[in-house]
Amino acid sequence: MLLLVAFGVIESRHPAPLVSLPVLRRRTVAFGNLGGLVTFSMMSTIVFVLTLYLQETLGLSAFASGIVFGVQGVCSVLAGMITPKVIGRFGAHRTLVVSLLGQGLLTAAILGIGRESGAVLATVAVSLASMLHLGAIISYGVTVTSGVRDEEQGLATGLVTTTQQVGLTVGIPLLGVLATTGSDLFAGVRTVIALDAAIVVGAALVVALGLRRRS
Repeated sequence: MLLLVAFGVIESRHPAPLVSLPVLRRRTVAFGNLGGLVTFSMMSTIVFVLTLYLQETLGLSAFASGIVFGVQGVCSVLAGMITPKVIGRFGAHRTLVVSLLGQGLLTAAILGIGRESGAVLATVAVSLASMLHLGAIISYGVTVTSGVRDEEQGLATGLVTTTQQVGLTVGIPLLGVLATTGSDLFAGVRTVIALDAAIVVGAALVVALGLRRRS
């Protein structure tokens, strides 16, 4: 946090900053990247804790667990084909908000898993959540780069990539570790899933209000 503050102070005073701070004040850039950060960090966390659940709680092999996430991958590919058409019809802002909200609700549905069974529910819920996760990824990229001046497009695109990398990095250390610190792994997994769902739904509401206010 101190390094982030120091970076902001230095960039605000430098005549040729690496990151133009006024760009970060644009609502599309700020709230779009917020949506991207949340969708990346929370989905990576779900994949991590579900791997623990499938193998440690249900006792599935690595191969069987891989099939679960293979289905997830196929659904993500389908979402990548559908999402541009959805954005073209409803707009990137609405697609981002709805995708985040859907990801959060489907994540919450995973709470129905049990100690003895739950592989089918986990497969269906995480696969559908991943489709909306893909929708959020594509729509947040469009949201961030739309309306930005031509000379700022490179910076906006760089921020999109940075958000992706940071999101993939912070989710598991912040939440995923909660699943392994207690004596009951299954209870820890459920706690992480509940927090994950709440964060994504909360982010969807914040992004919706932020982008709506901009309009």
